[in-house]
Formats: sequence, C-alpha cells, structure tokens
Amino acid sequence: MSEKLDKNQLIFNFLNFSRRKKILLVLLLDIFCAFFATFISFFLRYDLKFDFFEYLLLPLILSLVFIIFFIIFKIYNFFSRYIGINSVKNFFYSLLAYTLLYFVIINYISQPGVPRSVGLIQPIIFSLMIFINRISIIYFLNFINSNYNIKNAVIFGNHKNASEYINKIKDYRIVAIIDESIKLNKFSIDNIPILNLKNLKNLFSKIVVDKIFIILENNNYVDRKKLRYKFNNYKKDISFLPNIDELVKGNYSIKEINKIKLEDLIDRNINWNKENIKNYIENKVIIITGGGGSIGSELTKQIYSYQPKKLILLENNEFNLYKIINEIELHDKKNNLFPCLISLNDNEQIKNIFEQHKPEIIFHAAAYKHVPILETNIISAVKNNIFSSINLINLSIKYKVKDFILISSDKAVRPTNIMGATKRFVELYSQSLNMENNINTYTSLSAVRFGNVLGSAGSVVPLFNDQIDNNGPITITHKDMTRYFMTIPEAVGLILETCIFKNKSKIFFLNMGNPIKIVDLVKKMIDLKGRKIKENENEDGIEIKYIGLRPGEKLHEELIISGKSIKTEHPDINIAKEEFLSHSIMLNHLAELKNSVENKNISAIKEIFKKTVEGFKS
Repeated sequence: MSEKLDKNQLIFNFLNFSRRKKILLVLLLDIFCAFFATFISFFLRYDLKFDFFEYLLLPLILSLVFIIFFIIFKIYNFFSRYIGINSVKNFFYSLLAYTLLYFVIINYISQPGVPRSVGLIQPIIFSLMIFINRISIIYFLNFINSNYNIKNAVIFGNHKNASEYINKIKDYRIVAIIDESIKLNKFSIDNIPILNLKNLKNLFSKIVVDKIFIILENNNYVDRKKLRYKFNNYKKDISFLPNIDELVKGNYSIKEINKIKLEDLIDRNINWNKENIKNYIENKVIIITGGGGSIGSELTKQIYSYQPKKLILLENNEFNLYKIINEIELHDKKNNLFPCLISLNDNEQIKNIFEQHKPEIIFHAAAYKHVPILETNIISAVKNNIFSSINLINLSIKYKVKDFILISSDKAVRPTNIMGATKRFVELYSQSLNMENNINTYTSLSAVRFGNVLGSAGSVVPLFNDQIDNNGPITITHKDMTRYFMTIPEAVGLILETCIFKNKSKIFFLNMGNPIKIVDLVKKMIDLKGRKIKENENEDGIEIKYIGLRPGEKLHEELIISGKSIKTEHPDINIAKEEFLSHSIMLNHLAELKNSVENKNISAIKEIFKKTVEGFKS
C-alpha cells in the first residue's frame, strides 16, 4: 500500500513540476536525441570500421541549431497529452527548417572526415527520435490521466478552437467536445469525440462528468448568463475559458478560471457615459487616495484610460501600490503616473504634494473599512478616516481644487458601527463647507454612497468561493441578513458619472437594485458551481453555518437617512435629500473629537458621534 502511495506521490510531484522545470527536462531529452542522432548517422556511414570520433565535435555543435527553431516555432510553449493540428504544423516547420540548415552547413563546410550524407541522415534520424519522444510523453500523460483519479470534463464551443484549449487544461480528462454547429457525431480530435448538444444528456448518463468548460467568443455578462441558464439543469460545475491568447501567455490559471464571475451573481447591467467622462478627465491633474485598494485601483485603471495630464496615487500599502503600478505600466507607460507611498496622516507631506502637483480633481477612496476591527480600534479609525479626510478637504479648498469626491458607504446611514460614523462625520463636514460661501467659493465637495462591491478586499464573495472549493462549511452571520451588491467597475463608472453633473456639491447614492439575502447569494454560488447544499447530517453537500452578527454589523443596510431623494440625469444615481449641520457646529464637534482622541477617551468619542451623526448607536 505504501509503495503505491509513494508511486502516486512521485507521479504527482512530476506533474506539479514548474513550467521552467518541465521545459528544461524536455530540452535535455531533445539535446540527447540530437547528439544520439549525430552519433548514429556517423555509425551508419562508417560502421565503426573507421575512428570517426575526432570528427564528431562540429556536427554535434551544429545539431544544437534545432533549439533556435524550436523556440521560434514555440515548441516548448505547451506540454499536453494531446497534440492539435497547429502543434503538428509547428513541429513540421521547425524540423524542416532544421533539416535544410543542417544539410546546407555540413555540405558547405566540407570538413575532412565528415561525410556530406550525414547532413541528411542526422536530421532524418533526429526527426524520428523527436516524434517517438513526443509520442512517449503523450502516452505517459494519458496513462497517468486514465489511472490516477483525474476528473472528467467536457468543452463546449467551436471544435476548431477546442484543441488549443485541450493543450492547456491539464487538471481534467476531456471526454468530449460539444459543438452546436455540427449535425452528425462523426468527428473527433485526438480520439476525443465531437458531439452535438443534443447528445450531452446521453453522454452524462454513460460517463461521470464533473465540469463543463465553455469557450466564449465574446466574454461578456449577457453571453455568460445565457450559457449558464442553458447548462443549469445539468447541475455541473461550469467555468468560462478566456481568450486562448491570454491562456497561452499564462495570464490565467485553471484555478482562476474555476472562480465564479462576480457579474453572474447579480441580475443587471449598468452603463455610464464614457465619452463625457473622458472630456471631464482628459488633461486634468488628478489625485486618488487609496489608489491601490479595491475601489482606488479600479478608479486608477478607469481614469488612466481617459488620459489625464497627471495621475497621482496616494497609498500607504507598499504592495498594493506596486500591484497597481505594475498593472498600469504593463499595458501603457506614458510617464504621467506618480505613485506616492505615504500616510494620509502626514499632513506636511500631503501639503507638499498639493504644492508640487497642483491637483484639479481628488477622489478620496482611502479609509479603514473593516467594521469589526474598527470597533476595537476607535482612535485609529478617527485619525485615519476623519482627521486625514478633513485635512484633505481643507487643502483642496486652500489650493483651489475644482472637485473633491468622497467615496462614502451605505454604512454611513444611521450607523451602528464606528466605521459608518466616521464616514458620516466627513460627509457632514464636507456638506457644511458647501454652504459657506465666505470660506469655499471654488471647490465642489461631493460624496458618493453605495453598498457592497463584489470582489473588494472586504467582500464575502471570495471567502465563499474558497469555502465552497474546500467543501464547506460556508459561514453566514445571520439567515435574514441582506446587503446591496454591485461590481467594482460598475460602482467606479457611476462615481465618475457623478462628476459630469452640473450641480455636483451633493451626496449621491447609487442604485444598488434590491437588497439580496446573503443566504440566497450563497445558494446561487453553490448552484453555479454545480454543487448542492447539505440539508441534513446524512447527506453529502456544502453545509451552511450561521455564526451570529459580529460587532457593529447590521442585519439590513440603508442608502438614505430621510427616505427622500432627488433623481438625476442618470437612472442609477440619485441625490440624498438630507439635513446638514452648519460649519461652525461641525468645527465645534471636530475640536471636541480631537481633544477626546488626545486624551484617548473612547466613551467621549462615542458621545460626540451620538450628538453629530443621526441614528448612531454604539
């Protein structure tokens, strides 16, 4: 038994070799074939009756020329148990080019002791050995695949493209290709049958299939949704395959493909006016705080695409800053991106950035957002979320920034937590300045509220994804909990849309659709992954556990305080019609807050929030 386990372990260790190790191993085998073919070609010519070893050096060196052509024709770009038509063509062209070059050089040099016939015999033997070598590798991989518990899968899409995807999917045994365009099931690729969609049910009755890979011509929300409904009744795990060029480049792994697309969890598609936003952003100097965070990085990507004059990113997390810079500059480097590794509490350095760059627009996305953590770190929350934000607002007015946009939260509405209270305090402060013409005559101060964004750093969706992949249990705080949801690109697109409105000095809230029960979201994710919920102890499936509300959490979030709102030009953006405090009152509360923080008086901080923030409950 242990011997079998050791054997299995050795095989799977081999299969899990890094790409670099696999390339090196195959390259060494090919070099051996080249050297051996050279030796055999001399042996056939002289039959060991002549000491030809002293003449082998040059032909051996020349035999390595094959490496150049194998690289040019991308022979080492894939390792698979299948070879598609494109791979065969690449092998043929590379070996043909090698044969011609080797033959010409051997005949041109005419070195004594090296027969000209070697120039033809060696490439022929080498080509045969390479062919046998590759067939052996394919046989070995297929043997492992058929004997070591590898799951079955089918590919749905155009069969002409399917072979390229087969070469990249190593974690599954592809048992069929499903193509709606064919009428008769008489075709196959490398012994994999090509079937019409009508035969899929019959296939599933004969073979256990764990996954359906879907090739999308256009990878958009609408197409994915249609195809999910098409295959929903089969109760299989579904994954959408990216563009083959992206897969070949290694930009996607099978693990990433297995993740549910966040857009598939919500039933709507939001649009925004990109042309007008471009006119607003183009050639402007813009600051984004928290530029490497969930919302900040998407703001960075979208704003950068509209060609600002300067884009200054303020971020206190070195890795997040590195990631967004690398992602932007990988596609386009215009030298107008200015990354600043900085704490927003460093008032002097922030002031220097204003003086140096003279920003025209500021998107303030930086904040501490994790609700339970801030409940036990109240002083840090106040310093980072309130004091640094107010400093930014004051500097914006002093240096005549045209627009300051605060990224707020639905948690600011009648907050039951410190995070929401800090957000609402800053909203109140910014709106108080909009009413003070003697202080602020130039800067538009606005805020944008929205609920949970799918895929953000604090989003539950990645957590649920991992819990399902690990067979559960899935942990939910309460069976009745609801949340608003939107994708990050949609939220950022609508934030930018608010900037093109004529009257911008408002608190906007985004139409998040109807609130979604978290348990319903989880059930949908389980269903989309082709799994089932564990209903009782004796059943298999994914267990759902309810663990209770965490400190500061609400059962249901809200987007407006008064319940009254004003519509805007965009159907998914509204203005909150709410009462605000005067600037003098806000200054008094701010002074009290600073004094309480200096004295580390937590209870006093909470009392100030109760006086200032409507509906606040600790």
